[in-house]
Amino acid sequence: MIASICYTSGTTSNPKGVVLTHANFALSTQSNLFGLQLPEEAILMSYLPLAHIYERVCELCVISVSGRIGYFTGDPLRLLEDAQLLKPNFFPSVPRVLNRVYQAAMAGGNIPGFKGNLFRKAIQVKLDKLHTTGDATHIFWDKLVFRKIQAVLGGQIQMMTSGSAPISADVMDFLKIAFACEVTEGYGMTENCATCAKAWPNDPTSSGTVGPPQPINEVKLIDVPAMGYTSEDKPNPRGELCVRGANCFKVYYKDEKNTKETVDDEGWLHTGDVAEIDQAGRIKIIDRVKNIMKLSQGEYVALEKIENLYSSSPAVAQIYIHGDSLQSYLLAVIIPDPVQLAGIASKVFGKKVTAEDLRELVAACKDERVNQEILSLITREAKKNGLKGFEMIKRIHLSLDPFSVEDGTLTPTMKIRRKDAYVKFKAELDQLYTLGEPTSRL
Repeated sequence: MIASICYTSGTTSNPKGVVLTHANFALSTQSNLFGLQLPEEAILMSYLPLAHIYERVCELCVISVSGRIGYFTGDPLRLLEDAQLLKPNFFPSVPRVLNRVYQAAMAGGNIPGFKGNLFRKAIQVKLDKLHTTGDATHIFWDKLVFRKIQAVLGGQIQMMTSGSAPISADVMDFLKIAFACEVTEGYGMTENCATCAKAWPNDPTSSGTVGPPQPINEVKLIDVPAMGYTSEDKPNPRGELCVRGANCFKVYYKDEKNTKETVDDEGWLHTGDVAEIDQAGRIKIIDRVKNIMKLSQGEYVALEKIENLYSSSPAVAQIYIHGDSLQSYLLAVIIPDPVQLAGIASKVFGKKVTAEDLRELVAACKDERVNQEILSLITREAKKNGLKGFEMIKRIHLSLDPFSVEDGTLTPTMKIRRKDAYVKFKAELDQLYTLGEPTSRL
């Protein structure tokens, strides 16, 4: 029995209507309850779009254990205020929000002097314990250092999940020790009812993976010769991830062409994501088969993957990376974090600039010295994450005009709509390419 036609986010093309049955939802919910540890009458904080499959399945899980759901006011600027009032136990979230929580916490705690040293000591002690035992709690450091961070989301968080896009292992580990709770990354799509893989509780080395397949699923990898991924790769097999199970859809609504391209004759759903399966059976999403582009020298780049890596830089509030097949290098539009931008501007201008001084921040975005400083900062982040030279951004445009759902450049789940983002900044990006390839390698 058809329960819903749930549309994909449509980041690169028109959204597709995924026909989901009551059985798809029921079995996905049951599968997700494995490893989901919530207290009686648990409270979920809902701020993600209700039309998004990730949010819907999380809510079904809470309803199935007699939990409660608190809906935020609808104003993203009041999200933390809402959390402090609701005091949720379960916080399903996405990397764009969790990265901001991480950056704010690091900026507030990683300061000079005694307090900064105490913060860094607490992090190191808890990370060592986490990586040894899988336990994210510490009776001393949680009370002394991390209680204030925990209070940001109400102080009662017991489960935090990240989905919708990849998130860095460093951010995951920090969130685990800062909130002293289970922080789990999962993987799913609208087409498999948000259910495919999920990290298990207390796994000391799960960060950076999305865990093993869920109980309802079987998975396999198929070779992607054009990108150099095969099942014979060492130390772990790699290839396009395919998934099969009773939670998976069978047809797109009135779209036979895309249905045949996505589901094969044996019922395997081809995800379009490239995965690696480690020796513990955990899945790591490493690339995209779809939405990749080829630079003029023949290298393939996965723009979404690179965006996710650069997004972990404190200087970046939002980023859109652009490539042209007639060019040999990548560009980016960066919406800088106002606090970080103010600090950089103060250093460059030789005077105090605050995050509230809009005129000075606009001037900073136009200043070539500020531009190069931010480019240097994000390049260090790229090198730390092991990006290859051709994957690194060579020129950037800074703007205070953010990507948003209202202007059509963001999906409701906060993913960049690539075509619309390019149209918004087409003139600026085209102008950067007229400057030619930079001669120096950052």
